[in-house]
Amino acid sequence: MGLKMNNFENKHPRAKDGKFTKKARKESGLSLGLDTVETDTGLVKPTIPADLGKAGDKALKRMRENSPDLPNGYYGPLGWTKKTGVTDVMEKYVNPGMSIGDFKRFDNLSGEDAEKLLKILPTKALEYCQNDSPSLGSMLAACAANPEKVYLSGYMVGDSRVDERISVDTILIADSQASEYRYLRSSEAFNIWCGCQEKLGLDSDCPPDEVYGTEEIENHPRGWVMWWD
Repeated sequence: MGLKMNNFENKHPRAKDGKFTKKARKESGLSLGLDTVETDTGLVKPTIPADLGKAGDKALKRMRENSPDLPNGYYGPLGWTKKTGVTDVMEKYVNPGMSIGDFKRFDNLSGEDAEKLLKILPTKALEYCQNDSPSLGSMLAACAANPEKVYLSGYMVGDSRVDERISVDTILIADSQASEYRYLRSSEAFNIWCGCQEKLGLDSDCPPDEVYGTEEIENHPRGWVMWWD
């Protein structure tokens, strides 16, 4: 996407709050009680359980009780990504060539690990959105319910910053009809987005900043890539 990581803060200014301005498919082992609706593309539409985030919230509460002097970040006591196990889940997806210090880029998060994150992330973290993107919880649920069909990429911010978090800014959705490496414009991009949003139950009406096709490679299928700046 052409992001220059050493100029990231300039390209992504933050507001005062720190934010940037079931079907349990057999192959996924998903056991979160997600109700689903099959579509003609084979994608599965998840419904997020009402108690999602509660386990993560309890972990944050224990952190505060055990260490009352821990400084608080926007999404929990600093260090929460390590304490909850998020860092361990994400380790194998980190792209070292696009990471600087406590800012780490990750690529191609898969269904099984998306399911793990849904089980350990706190509510506030799951509600986070990359600007106008769908919420983290919404995209993780879509990924968990669609192994080998939906992949997520984004970045992690570590505990040296008050905005410690995990953020997804890119979703890849399998589609054998996707046009390889062709950027879609205006109405064509919007129509593709609307179709995918409906099929996956993504909770944002705002289209991505970019939509383009990609070929099948070792790490993911042929499909549409959608990116929010």
